[in-house]
Amino acid sequence: MCALQRGHTLSHFSFASVCAQDKINAFWEITKKDLDDKKAELRNKDREMEEMEERHQVEIKVYKQKVKHLLYEHQNNITTLKADGELALKLQQDEFRKREAELARDKRDLKMKLKEQVRKLVVLDLHGSLQTALQLSLCLGRGTCLEFVNHGYSKCGSDLSS
Repeated sequence: MCALQRGHTLSHFSFASVCAQDKINAFWEITKKDLDDKKAELRNKDREMEEMEERHQVEIKVYKQKVKHLLYEHQNNITTLKADGELALKLQQDEFRKREAELARDKRDLKMKLKEQVRKLVVLDLHGSLQTALQLSLCLGRGTCLEFVNHGYSKCGSDLSS
């Protein structure tokens, strides 16, 4: 029995060994398939990340172009406003100089008119003084000087006119 038991025991070990080997092979296949699936998932995730990175780079490039365009427009607006401001300032300065020249001319004309009026007043005052002196000398000659002084120049002048 010993030999029979040995054969049976041997075949039992062989069967168990084959079963264990089958289990190991099945586990190996399942694990290998899981590994391949995970590698495929990893490749897909890597591809997705690369695509997202590319889209992100494109978005950044578009954003930079927009900012560059806005800065260009802003610089153009600044230049235009500066030129408009300088032109407005020049026009205002020209207008100021023109107005200043007009005022200087008006001032000169007024001074000339004032001098002319003063000259006329001096001539009239001189003429009046001469007339008064003439009336006084006439009154003195007629002896009515007191009358002239008491009643004023007008009475003596009326005597002269009569």
